[in-house]
Parts: sequence; structure tokens; C-alpha cells
Amino acid sequence: MNNRLGAVYSALYSFWKARMATAGQSSLTRRDSYSIILHDQVTETICSNDLTKSPDELLELLLPKGPKGGNSFDRALKAAETMMTECWADERPPVIIFLSDGIAAFRDKNVQRLFHLAAQMGLVM
Repeated sequence: MNNRLGAVYSALYSFWKARMATAGQSSLTRRDSYSIILHDQVTETICSNDLTKSPDELLELLLPKGPKGGNSFDRALKAAETMMTECWADERPPVIIFLSDGIAAFRDKNVQRLFHLAAQMGLVM
């Protein structure tokens, strides 16, 4: 995709590749778990708590999804909160990488709620 969403996908793919290289992992021994949530006016879960897919396989899940326009960061943050709660694992503290191909407003309290929830669930911040 020769657009802003393509740049987001490229950055995410580079992160996955670098993470696997740094951790010395293969897709068969990966300890990281990935969940992908896309958002525009609605949110869509592409995969949840995946421990097996390679960066190439994860990217293949994203490529059919093109830009639709619109952003709802508050909905995306709520979806991240729900995913974090459903997929919590003490041995894998959550890392949320929030990438966007656009601009939207969000309420600070929605970001703060993610931190408070992680602390309540056992992650010391």
C-alpha cells in the first residue's frame, strides 16, 4: 500500500522482525503474544493472543485491510483495554503499540485507565 496505512504496516512488520531477531526466537519458539486491532469508526480484531504466526503471516492478515477513513481513538483504546484483560498473562506484561494513519482526539482518562488496569492486574509501573 502506497499510503499512510502502508507506512503503519511497514513499521509494525519491522518491529515484529526486529523483536524476533533480538529475542533470538523463531515463530515456533516465540514467547511474545500478538493481538491486532484495527480501528476506524469501528474496531476489528484481526488476531488475538497469537503465539504462533511469523511476521510474514501476521502481515498477510493485514494486507487485505485497506484504509477506510475515519478514526475513533477512544474506541480503539477501549478495544485495547478489553484485549489486555482477556489475554492477560503474568509472564508477559502487556505492550500496546498504538499506530495510526490519521489524526483523532482521545480522552486522557482512556489512556490512564489502561495503566491503572495493568497495575490492578499485577503489573508494577
